Amino acid sequence: MTTTFHSLAHLIENAIEVHHLSAPLYESLQHKTGDPPCKELLKQMAENEARMANQLEEMVERADDDILDTRLQYAREQVPQEFIDSITPETDELSLEQIGRLGEQLHGYLIELLEGASHKIPSTQGEELLQNIMQLEKAEGRSFSRKANAAFDM
Repeated sequence: MTTTFHSLAHLIENAIEVHHLSAPLYESLQHKTGDPPCKELLKQMAENEARMANQLEEMVERADDDILDTRLQYAREQVPQEFIDSITPETDELSLEQIGRLGEQLHGYLIELLEGASHKIPSTQGEELLQNIMQLEKAEGRSFSRKANAAFDM
């Protein structure tokens, strides 16, 4: 990761792409477990990731182009596919703990990406947009934790 100048739109598109790639990842991991609660959690997470990508795309569509064109010198981002590949479990049998770790890594990356950029953006409106997206990401992370805990209790 290097520090370069990117537009706010580029940064948000990175987050959207991570969600787009996470949905099929969760779907593909369903065959790596025989545990029904794990399968259900992975199915729900795939649906949530697709929904999150759509919500962020809608937020970008509604945002002012001038805000999205804001340049910022902050790049904690990774190439989305490389990031997803780096957190994908390589085990043959997936446990709830591994699914939990995967979700934490995914949500942690996105929160760090958005939070760090929100401190570097020179635009109040851009910062507000990032804060709104970050709140959505945090809510999704809490939802994941609740679902993982419910699956663990089963």
